Amino acid sequence: MVSLFSTNPHGIHRLIFAIPILSFALGGSGYAESVEHPVTPAHLDQGNYRFSVSTNATPGGVGFHVIIVAQKDDIPSGCSVSICAVTHWKNSSGNGAEIASAEPKTAVTVKKDGRTWTVDFTASPQLLRATNVCCVFTAVERPDPKKLPPSADFYEINLRDFLISKPVEPKDSHPPIR
Repeated sequence: MVSLFSTNPHGIHRLIFAIPILSFALGGSGYAESVEHPVTPAHLDQGNYRFSVSTNATPGGVGFHVIIVAQKDDIPSGCSVSICAVTHWKNSSGNGAEIASAEPKTAVTVKKDGRTWTVDFTASPQLLRATNVCCVFTAVERPDPKKLPPSADFYEINLRDFLISKPVEPKDSHPPIR
């Protein structure tokens, strides 16, 4: 497997060479656009999707109940929901983002019913200490299955935005020097 971020120049050449061949063979353009949408308490209606988020205290942390409603048609089967760490950065090359699985792993229950998905999970106190942990709904639109790759929209619900009281950041284990 060749990684896009490989420092091996031969691997990069193989990857650059493989993309146009795969794109041509599959009939696609080889270009996909991904867009991030922050879902906040003030911005629950996101155009194609409307969100509802409620929380309650549980013995294991905070229970989250998320409802996702498609405004027009059924939610496509290629969509997914996961708990992720979302990191954004800016540097001289431009802006970037990374969406990676959050630790500790969190079980998510998704009930799919046409235009409405119901998502339930419990976020542990350890998980909620991170400021970048989100429930990410990935909406994949693929109107023509012969065209790859599909574009994706990432709807990011930062868990801490929906807490009544924010968790206290862990303090240094050493006592202060006087």
